[in-house]
Order: sequence, then C-alpha cells, then structure tokens
Amino acid sequence: MKLPNMFRNISSGNLIGIILVAGLVVIATIIVLSVPTLGFYGLFTFLDRTGIVRIDLLDGAFKNFLYFGAVVICLYTIGVLVDLLFILATKVLSIPFTLKLLIMSFFAQTILATIIALGVVPTLFNRIHISAIGMLIIFAILELISIVFSDDRKKLEEN
Repeated sequence: MKLPNMFRNISSGNLIGIILVAGLVVIATIIVLSVPTLGFYGLFTFLDRTGIVRIDLLDGAFKNFLYFGAVVICLYTIGVLVDLLFILATKVLSIPFTLKLLIMSFFAQTILATIIALGVVPTLFNRIHISAIGMLIIFAILELISIVFSDDRKKLEEN
C-alpha cells in the first residue's frame, strides 16, 4: 500500500499540526457524544461534581446563551491579547522562532492567560465559577487551536 504524498516527506511542524488536529477532533467527538447522554444539565452537574466549573443558571435559555457567550468572548479576548503580547515580545527582542520557543510560549501563554482570567472573570461574571484547573484546560485548548490555525509551521520550516 502506497502512502499519500502528504505523509512521505513530513516535517515536524506538519506532524505537530496533524497530532493537534486529531486530538481536538477526539475531544470534540467525546463532547458531542456525551451531550445526548448527559444532557446539558447533566454536563453541568458533571463539571460541578468534579469541581472544574460551577454554573448558576439564569431563568431563560436565551439569557443563559448570552451570558455564556459573553464569558467565552471574554476568555477568547484574554487569550488573543496574551498571544499578541508574546508576538510583540519576540519581535522586539529579536528572538529566533524555533520549536523550543513555540513550546515554551505555549506553556507561558497558557499560564499567564489563566492568571489574568482568574482575576478578571470572577469580577465580571459572578454566576460562573471556574477553578484554576478549569481555566488551564480552557486556555490550553485555546492555545492549541491557535497553534493549529496559525502559520507557525511555515516559520519553523524557514528556520
């Protein structure tokens, strides 16, 4: 059996991208398959029992949707601002872009965004209580999505 052309001369950037996309697909599949089993309220109960997230629901479904949408937009904005801060820092300090820098910035961005979000989210949104582990998980997933959809692979191949 012949391998497709995309698997013959695979670089480390391509391999990392394929692994990240496959991991995100597996996580998304597990979530999609668990919602009919648990239901959204069952999912909230599971997250509450594990101590990751505790959510106080509002009266209407539309209000809940808007409230959670605002939380997601806030978390995404924090992630993007931290990412832009690290891009600016690497440009100003003229640090060469390597795989080591990508991995170090992933961990640093995840931790910094978690620290910022733990200060901002509880003050702005008092109905959602996310633990530090929950925030780490959220920002790790956001950073992985950012890495998958960015052009970092091209930068790695150039260096």
